[in-house]
Amino acid sequence: MYVRTLALAFLVSSLTVGCGDKDDTAPPEGDTDSDTDADSDTDTDADADSDADADADSDADTDTLPDLTEGLNQDVCENGPGDEGATTYYLGTYLNIQGAPFEGTEQWIWYANSDWEAAGGADCVVTWNVVGTECSTDACTDCDLGIIASAELDLDATTCPKAGYAGLESWEERYAVRYNDDGSASWFFATSGNDFATGYWTDAGQNFVTDASCWWF
Repeated sequence: MYVRTLALAFLVSSLTVGCGDKDDTAPPEGDTDSDTDADSDTDTDADADSDADADADSDADTDTLPDLTEGLNQDVCENGPGDEGATTYYLGTYLNIQGAPFEGTEQWIWYANSDWEAAGGADCVVTWNVVGTECSTDACTDCDLGIIASAELDLDATTCPKAGYAGLESWEERYAVRYNDDGSASWFFATSGNDFATGYWTDAGQNFVTDASCWWF
């Protein structure tokens, strides 16, 4: 037996949905300037070098998503209704958000508590490969993007006991995402409009992490 809070609710739900034309079963500077400027020599070269450096720095900053696993509290579930257990988080990363489909992963990360470690348990992860297609934001009327996410278990990248993902080898969910001006992102269930995670967004992708929940053996 085990207790799962918000995380189980969004993974267990499997919705058959349609949006637009989707099938209901679908987962969820020029050469002339160079010649003219040839006599300008040093001044023109200096400007070109300066611009190149500035552009490279800007692109790197834009494309980098923060690592949401840094600073996570791994000891939330040391004490509770069970003895052996783990503190767990759901982590999602979606890339290629400028096009379709969106590609990414969702992971269920387990941090073993001391009782489980004493019994031979260890930190582990369940990983799904996810394809997302754009859809309506539904109940989140001020969101910027709606996603139908269709996930398949990546067994090679999964290290947790099978009991953790039995029945969840594949699933589908609808999300809505709001992009905040400070670079953060708020994630909601599109159908209900309830928020479930926070993360960040850039031109290259977006991510999220949920609050902690407990798994008890």
